[in-house]
Amino acid sequence: MKNKLSLVIDGNYLMFQSFYATYRGDIDKIMRSSKGVPTNALSLFLFQLLKLLNYFEPTHLFVAFDSYSKTKRHELYEEYKSGRAKAPNELWEQFKLIKEILSKLKVNYLENPGDEADDLIATYCSKIDGEKVIFSRDKDLLQLVNSNTSVIEKSDWDYELIDIDNFVDNYGITPNQIPDYKGLRGDSSDNLKGVKGIGDKTAIKLLNEFTTLENLYENLESKSITNSVRNKLILDKDSAFFCKQLAILNKEVDVLNLDINAYDINLLDPSEAEEMLDDLELRKVSEYLEEWYDSLQL
Repeated sequence: MKNKLSLVIDGNYLMFQSFYATYRGDIDKIMRSSKGVPTNALSLFLFQLLKLLNYFEPTHLFVAFDSYSKTKRHELYEEYKSGRAKAPNELWEQFKLIKEILSKLKVNYLENPGDEADDLIATYCSKIDGEKVIFSRDKDLLQLVNSNTSVIEKSDWDYELIDIDNFVDNYGITPNQIPDYKGLRGDSSDNLKGVKGIGDKTAIKLLNEFTTLENLYENLESKSITNSVRNKLILDKDSAFFCKQLAILNKEVDVLNLDINAYDINLLDPSEAEEMLDDLELRKVSEYLEEWYDSLQL
């Protein structure tokens, strides 16, 4: 029997990546159907999904999306993720369409008010048996890497895995130190400042010596900490611990279906999506889906 392998996809990342891969600032030039419906993100999303399915040959599939509503992190910090450029309406229109397509394909996806895709992925990876490979560029998800969970790194022509064996070589710290790192370094994409003046090298050096943010602050008088760094840490102590708190993913989202059979790859069926894909004039996508489905039946 084939070992259980879940392909876990950050749906928001894949949609944004797919949209901006062909959007160059002129919204009138993106791919559309003859009815004017934008389809550039839909097409690339589904092609990338098929590429991942063919490459990893997973036994299970789960796609997670951010909720449109504010998250629990917004309740803690109103400025969370503020400052990001507003995406065109044509992207959000395709978000609705891709979810409809996934439903017709019988792909198990989830969005939940108050939770981010990261938290859904964290819950899936911690609760569902078997190996998991995560497709995302969100650095918060690196904290999930362990003996059963890896993160997919996409190159121009191939995929590589960030796993427990090569993690330290790639990042200089361990997966469970990612929240501590974010506490020190902050994250401009989430509008989290961390400790002002602490960069990558200093954050990694401090964590290599003191392991956790808590232990670092308990040993601020250590001779290995320069006066300049010490003063920065003292000044932004509250920010450091707050940013760490926000970076820790929730592994207890209670709406997630914990029955692994609900994510079985054999549940997928392109037949119900065929009419919609044809209407959107994504015929090549439909053709490739059929080819993939036929190969699954062999």
